[in-house]
Amino acid sequence: MKLFSLISSAAALTALPITGFCDSQVKNLEGRISVLEKTHRVSDSSIDHQANQSGYNKSYQSPKPVDINKPYTEEGTDTYPKVVLDCARGCHNQNMPYFDLEFLWLRAIEDGLSYAWDVNGSSVNDRTIKNKDQNFKFKPGFRVGFGYNLPYDGWDLYTAYTWHYTKVHSSVEGIITQNNGNSFGSIIGTLVILPLNEGSPVFIAYERGHSHWQNQFNVWDLDLGRNYYVGKHLAVKPTVGLKGALIRQHLQAFMYNADKEETAQRLVPFDNASARFKSRFWGVGPKIGASGEWGLGAGFSLFGGIHVSLLYGQFKTKNSIVARVSANRVDPNSGRIGNNEGGHIYDNFYRLRAITYASMGLEWSRCFWDWFYFRIHLGWEGQYWWQQMEFLNFKNLTPDGDLSLTGMNTGFRFDF
Repeated sequence: MKLFSLISSAAALTALPITGFCDSQVKNLEGRISVLEKTHRVSDSSIDHQANQSGYNKSYQSPKPVDINKPYTEEGTDTYPKVVLDCARGCHNQNMPYFDLEFLWLRAIEDGLSYAWDVNGSSVNDRTIKNKDQNFKFKPGFRVGFGYNLPYDGWDLYTAYTWHYTKVHSSVEGIITQNNGNSFGSIIGTLVILPLNEGSPVFIAYERGHSHWQNQFNVWDLDLGRNYYVGKHLAVKPTVGLKGALIRQHLQAFMYNADKEETAQRLVPFDNASARFKSRFWGVGPKIGASGEWGLGAGFSLFGGIHVSLLYGQFKTKNSIVARVSANRVDPNSGRIGNNEGGHIYDNFYRLRAITYASMGLEWSRCFWDWFYFRIHLGWEGQYWWQQMEFLNFKNLTPDGDLSLTGMNTGFRFDF
């Protein structure tokens, strides 16, 4: 069996080069390495410095530097060759603009957005609590970019805009228990917390609740990079640039039919309660990263990239908590009457936030007619934004939650 495997592997390794599958998309690899001209200057000490019969030696040229302030030396100077790795553009030595478009299918998740506890069990000893978080789902988005292959040393300039919008809903309904003819809910609102009984925050039990979360994600990138070969099949592209972002978030939590007789010492003076949170962050900062392509042959390549950025910007948050007394505990979807009680929390501050981005996948590309380059790809990407959850509430006055976006991307690029 081992002998058969060795024979099969040898046959495959022999057949792939013959079929051309392992050939790099770059033709004439020797032409991909440019060597600057080697110059060698030596002293003219061998030239006769004395006058001959017909006068001075007219072929003599003094090796003394033109700058008289520099010390004279008879030592020779060697300038060794500098090896320049040629650029790995789709169409070699073509200075042209390019355009790309990506379709994104990402799942945005943020920590610290749970809004309720679902309490099960009839006694304290066998009670279990299940945390109720947002119903995070995959949502579509896009990325569009424009660039130009500069004539200077194979560099290119690229700018892109990324858009992604998430709106998710979540609901929870508890078990209603009867005790001495009274109904008790089993849903604890962890975001809708009001200071009761001389300002002391307490957890209130409700019969049911639901929540909504929206995330509007806008990002701009400006990159300067150079794509060049470091081997027969491998090309890398280091980049530096700027990143800007505008992220708006809205969080809402609604709780219905509060347990008014939860404890004798803490009388609950309302039926329903709601909390609304808003956050807006804008920031801009430097960016550094690298990407690469490993050619498999026949136009196919594996690609990958990573970059990090530090964004300095402003957070603006506004949080409102409202409690309402309804008439005869009416259906929450109908009109309510009564007195509103609650409070508002505002905050406005500047912070430095870090982000990371990584992607990898498979692509196919080709240069047509030596001037038109086309590429399509399918891959995975992930983004991590530190400390984007800044929703203040009476339970947590120093929130700390990270935002992540993970999923698939597919798209195309063409240079023209």
